[in-house]
Amino acid sequence: MDRRRFLPPTAGLAALGLLAWRVPVAIFASVAALSALLHAVLPADGAYHCPDALSMLFSGGLTLGAVYMATDPVTSPFTNRGKWIYGIMIGAMVVLIRTVNPAYPLSLIHI
Repeated sequence: MDRRRFLPPTAGLAALGLLAWRVPVAIFASVAALSALLHAVLPADGAYHCPDALSMLFSGGLTLGAVYMATDPVTSPFTNRGKWIYGIMIGAMVVLIRTVNPAYPLSLIHI
């Protein structure tokens, strides 16, 4: 999937104030940080497999889910602090699902 297709509509939604930018930023940051930590800690031949941060960020539907699904105004929090916490929790769940069962690269859709 070419992620450049998401840039113009995302920029338009953000410019109109319809996109809560804190949620996707928190999701991407928590996925990158947690996957880098687990990739460094977990052994490569162990029961759990955690790919590196770039693989986690660019595989599956993370971009689609973080930008369009998680920022839905009906289900996302109203406060800025809540948006950061919500995004961090989604990112942690994505890494957890992908690490425990790597057969689900589209783990954001299952949350």
